[in-house]
Amino acid sequence: RYAALGDSITYGYTEEKTAGIISYPRLIAEITGCRYTLLCTPGAAWAKRDGVTIPTMADYAEHISGDYDIITVYAGVNDRPRPDPNRAAGEVAWGSLGDFDRHTFCGAVGLTLKTLRLKYPYIPILVLIDTGNREKDEALQAAAEYFRMPALRLDKMGMNPQWLGEDLRARGKEPYYSDLLHPSRAGHRMIARAVLGEMKKYINI
Repeated sequence: RYAALGDSITYGYTEEKTAGIISYPRLIAEITGCRYTLLCTPGAAWAKRDGVTIPTMADYAEHISGDYDIITVYAGVNDRPRPDPNRAAGEVAWGSLGDFDRHTFCGAVGLTLKTLRLKYPYIPILVLIDTGNREKDEALQAAAEYFRMPALRLDKMGMNPQWLGEDLRARGKEPYYSDLLHPSRAGHRMIARAVLGEMKKYINI
């Protein structure tokens, strides 16, 4: 069994409005025959944001139950960390590696991974990384290493950049992104292949 925590990318949002149908967790399940559980909401983030009621990764980690063979966590594009205490609504403070709280980016990542590790001490918990921001990506990498969790750098796996989309469509080719953020069908297929390849290092699937 496989559980996937995340935001709209994990949920399966595409421009064709096929939410929940074209997604990398579903493709992995179709390829392997495994059962999977989605714990994700479009707009979800690691940290709790003022005025936002969408569940966070820490919320999902707190409420997840059941037996799983592997868990993935993929979020971060909706976190907008700023060190300024006068940050605008929806933005969060940065925090530090080793913090455990819901209201800073680093603290929420730490709290989420700690909660998952305490609940599931003996299974692989795979952190998927590609937030579109180098500082956030490196913070997620450091947090995964802090908890000795495997991390997969999706930002380095070779997906064509978003800004090539129109040129690719003009040549009759499907780009990896349906917009400037969300993967297309081709993008979800590539993510599924990358994640499945990483999964096979830790479990028989």
